[in-house]
Amino acid sequence: MTGNSGQGRRAPWKLIFRGRRGLATGIILTAIGLHAIDVFVMSTVMPSVVMEIGGAAFYAWPTAIYMVATIVGSASAGPLQAGRGLRFGYIMAAGLFGLGAVIGGAAPTIGVLIAGRAVQGWGGGLLLALSYVLVRTLYPDRLRPRVLAVLSPLWGVAALIGPAVGGVFAEIDWWRGAFWCQVPITLVFIVLALRVVPRAATGKRRAAFPVAAISLLCGGAIAVAAAGNVAIAAGKAGLIALGVLMVVLALRRDRGGANPMFPSGAFVPAFAPGAMHWVFLLIAMAPTGVGIFLPLAMQSLHGFSPLEAGYFGCLLALGWTTSAVAASGLHDRGVRRALMIGPFLTGASLLTASFLIDQSPPWVFGPLLALGGSGIGMCLPHYTTRIMRVARRGEEAVTASSVTTVRSLGVAFGSALAGMIANLAGLTGGLEPAAIARAAHWVIAFAGGAPLIAGCIALWLVARHGREMGLTRR
Repeated sequence: MTGNSGQGRRAPWKLIFRGRRGLATGIILTAIGLHAIDVFVMSTVMPSVVMEIGGAAFYAWPTAIYMVATIVGSASAGPLQAGRGLRFGYIMAAGLFGLGAVIGGAAPTIGVLIAGRAVQGWGGGLLLALSYVLVRTLYPDRLRPRVLAVLSPLWGVAALIGPAVGGVFAEIDWWRGAFWCQVPITLVFIVLALRVVPRAATGKRRAAFPVAAISLLCGGAIAVAAAGNVAIAAGKAGLIALGVLMVVLALRRDRGGANPMFPSGAFVPAFAPGAMHWVFLLIAMAPTGVGIFLPLAMQSLHGFSPLEAGYFGCLLALGWTTSAVAASGLHDRGVRRALMIGPFLTGASLLTASFLIDQSPPWVFGPLLALGGSGIGMCLPHYTTRIMRVARRGEEAVTASSVTTVRSLGVAFGSALAGMIANLAGLTGGLEPAAIARAAHWVIAFAGGAPLIAGCIALWLVARHGREMGLTRR
């Protein structure tokens, strides 16, 4: 069937679930699902982890390092599949993810667990990026929208499954099982990949891997995370300054690279894509600290079980998913309002919740978490479509792919900063309720402050670049 034969009518859903293509759909769903669910599992089991092996001062590190490694994995996907082939890349990604799960499940100390998360994050980033390459490779144009429509709800589904998986293992006092259960899944995944994923390299030439830029970006996030574990104020300030400097140098290095991660003018507000990069970065920071520390706060301050705390912690994600679906049909002025209102709604909701987290019952501040998520859901998909609209000629592909990298950076730096703030609030002394209460307050306040800054940028962005973005004026 030719590429044009499907024009004018929608392809049946059954075509993406039939035969060999159905196996491919299953592989892609599994790959992205493993990465998505893992984030919620980790947040749910972390209180049990530190109670058994210690490391409260490094509470945010497993998530921060995982996201740093995800950036490495995503960036290395292109060069890997171009030089060694898509099948090799997929199997390597699954192998790394499974190896990281083994290291995490057997970890005797928090340091070994963090190392395992680094390996797992590398594999997760590869799985995520290569899955979209596989969509482009195995499905004709008329089937791709169907596949992408199936993938879109995965994060919402992960918000339901992840806390259940982590909560069950935490309830039976075997948090390691949350890691071990991922191993057989990755083995089955490898067997299916050997059968379905094409062997040949999909690129015409081997792409250059941006080693220097990636190393600087990752080093910057690690420097900020390390600042939370330094007692001397001058040391903290020095590491934060080093982290910022490394990110600036990474952007400069990337600008002249043969395989850039970002379009020209990245993070330069004078350009619409650059301003949007700031919005993506700051909004991505919002749910990070909440996701990491809320399950701990709910167990310690409100007597929740691990399973209950895990599900309470996904209120923000559920609000995000519901709002994204509801706002998907907005047009013209509705989009304009959503772009400006969304970040402020998230910021105001989380900032208010931060003052109530340790003084009010969960039914009071719980809806605020869902409302904070709804602010993200109403605006983020529209920012994603608008950044593709304003991309410079010849930079459409790198502009689109930069969204995932910027959001991963936001999660990585958000995790690092949340960990530093929690340690400054006294979490280094152990899991005492008073320290947890202070940490939860300041971390969630930070989570609310970041989107408020994004909202200010959004107001300027719409006023300055509204016509370029195709937005109707009031």
